[in-house]
Amino acid sequence: MTGTAKNGKKFNGTYTIKRFTHRGSKLYAVGTLKGRLKGRRVTKNNVRIPASLARPASAAQIPPTPNACQILNLTLQPIDLNLLGLRLRTSRIDLRLEGVPGAGNLLGNLLCAVANLLNQGNINNGLANLLNRILGLLG
Repeated sequence: MTGTAKNGKKFNGTYTIKRFTHRGSKLYAVGTLKGRLKGRRVTKNNVRIPASLARPASAAQIPPTPNACQILNLTLQPIDLNLLGLRLRTSRIDLRLEGVPGAGNLLGNLLCAVANLLNQGNINNGLANLLNRILGLLG
């Protein structure tokens, strides 16, 4: 992450998501922010950053599959990473994850059922719980 402090100093660092939460109708990622500000190392825990689901238009470059349910649309802005002289750069990355229901499509049927559960009631509560479970499986 990069940014500018109120005094005009530049910040460069990383943000590691630990969990997701919601407050009312807003979804937040909660994590640890580490970096440098004014030449000093900075570490802040429990930093909340607003999160949201990408709208289908954000992945317009990838056409949807007919009769599929949308699981995730993810857009990563260009990455420029320099690690001890090794430089990795990407252009924008668009990803569309869909569940395709039907006979014999066990995973597609399961993911579409989960996606439909999230559409009922408070979506941010269900979404935060689902994302936290995914983080638990990955971590």
